[in-house]
Amino acid sequence: MPIIQVIKDRLSETESFILENILINSIGRINVNSGPLCNCTDGGEGTSGRKYNPSEEHRRKLSEAAKVREAVKREKDFVVSEETKMKLSIASKRSWEIRKSERILRFIEEV
Repeated sequence: MPIIQVIKDRLSETESFILENILINSIGRINVNSGPLCNCTDGGEGTSGRKYNPSEEHRRKLSEAAKVREAVKREKDFVVSEETKMKLSIASKRSWEIRKSERILRFIEEV
């Protein structure tokens, strides 16, 4: 589970974008060999008010993925396709990225 630390609160959207940019630039990004962050940009250009509204097909796929995870957890005899193995691999890598972000937050605490 990621560790969340509030650095500043009650910021305007513009102030939040500026702080995001400062933090990303001070910590550094992997893709430009300047630090550990996986951000693709310097930040500060976020989307405002975006709402998540998945389609029926997407919800069905999420449901299927959850069922596979539950079956694997219960260690049932379950044949997993190569596609599903790849999806589980991607999910595992994302989990690693979350753990990496925890290390980044500990770094911020030290600064």
